[in-house]
Amino acid sequence: MPQKIKENISKGIKKYNEEHGIFKKEKIQKRRNKKQKYCKVCGNVIKETFNSKQYCSDECRHIFLSQHTGGYRLGSGRGKQGWYHGVHCDSTWELAFLIYHLDHNIDIQRCKEPREYVYNNEKHQYYPDFIVDDKIYEIKGYKSDISESKHIQNPDVIVLYKNEMKPYIDYVKKKYEVREIYELYDRYNPKKDIQNQEYVFVHKNGMNTMIKVDKFQEYLDNGWKRGRINK
Repeated sequence: MPQKIKENISKGIKKYNEEHGIFKKEKIQKRRNKKQKYCKVCGNVIKETFNSKQYCSDECRHIFLSQHTGGYRLGSGRGKQGWYHGVHCDSTWELAFLIYHLDHNIDIQRCKEPREYVYNNEKHQYYPDFIVDDKIYEIKGYKSDISESKHIQNPDVIVLYKNEMKPYIDYVKKKYEVREIYELYDRYNPKKDIQNQEYVFVHKNGMNTMIKVDKFQEYLDNGWKRGRINK
């Protein structure tokens, strides 16, 4: 199409839009506003990168669940979940914390005591993770305004972030020689975890080797473990 005809068409569309009060920027903004979703807890816009369609963050998700489920809800976390010796964990960090205390014969239980805090002038409720020797612990992956509000208003709850969790994670990985801590969950199926791979590392007696996936179960039956260890 000749450039002159394109320009005439463009001018005609522009003139029509101006006469009828149609502006491209306004149309785009209306389209964006229509697509935007707002958090059902705090009302903030939900970013496209966040998987949930109802909450803007994990914190808001936990707030809503704690208010509407009447207590700790299994599977309310977003990490690798599973059971270990009859205790449910919502993340591998929780699993590492649990294993460490069980291995050292330290009494540890899921916390079922609700805690209250005020955020954005509204009262909320949440459930910390564990009780160890009458001390309450909350394991967090990152700091946020909500987590800070919880901590300030519940100073007796001990919050463990990445630096505090490192000794527990290192202990479990070193003792059990696993590539990923979630492999220690009850009923973990390592074969299913590697079904889309062609090769996998295994180790035994300090020796690493790479094998084809179809030989994996055979190696497991002979005492080999998934992953590789640093010599």
